Amino acid sequence: TAAFSELARHLPEVEIPAQLVADGEKSWDEHATFESLSRNRVSNISFSVSSLGVILEGLKAGSSTAGNTKSFSVLIAFSDALWLLFALPWFFLEERHPGLALPPSSSLCTIGCRQTYIALRECVRL
Repeated sequence: TAAFSELARHLPEVEIPAQLVADGEKSWDEHATFESLSRNRVSNISFSVSSLGVILEGLKAGSSTAGNTKSFSVLIAFSDALWLLFALPWFFLEERHPGLALPPSSSLCTIGCRQTYIALRECVRL
């Protein structure tokens, strides 16, 4: 819960009014109330998702092997649905942030193996 205030502070709908406060167009008290409501919204979403344990208990996950299998199937379907709903759009809408270029003899398919080899070689040197 300590991260909720920072998460809420960086939401676009909170950053824009924060700029208005910095420019003197909006009062700090008004913005503090708005930020508090946003923090509560983030907290509510988090606790809604974390209450999946209650769902598992409601499906009687511990009563039998069949109940356990059914409960975890529901849980996996739910988490996959959330992933599809929220993560996939991020991959399509995220802007490209170019970083360092790959070494000349590497590709995106081989760089992981190459970095693992380099790390192991350095471990042996230590």
